[in-house]
Amino acid sequence: MKEIITWGELLENWCKFCCYKTIIEIGVQNANTTVHLCNAAKATGGEVFGYDFFAPIGVYRGNSGNLDKCKKKLKSFGNIVKLQKVDTLTEEFDNILKKDIKGKIDFAFIY
Repeated sequence: MKEIITWGELLENWCKFCCYKTIIEIGVQNANTTVHLCNAAKATGGEVFGYDFFAPIGVYRGNSGNLDKCKKKLKSFGNIVKLQKVDTLTEEFDNILKKDIKGKIDFAFIY
């Protein structure tokens, strides 16, 4: 029987296959997908930038929104990952993104 891969595994392998170096994620929630994006960035010599409200929202009301827990989950990746609490619908986010990226975005995952 063929094994089914997860959403995160698919994105990780796609980023590795394409050799993406600048990876952003908007909507980090629990950082489950972020782990896979970090694995890809580690393999390609890249970086991951994650942005979220980091507040319980929608169907994730009881299971997300904790920036500290997400940072702890990603600690082993060191400085290849940066998480930021921000409202992505604001001009502030636009400025933060421009400052962080300093060029092009290779892959953006918006959830």
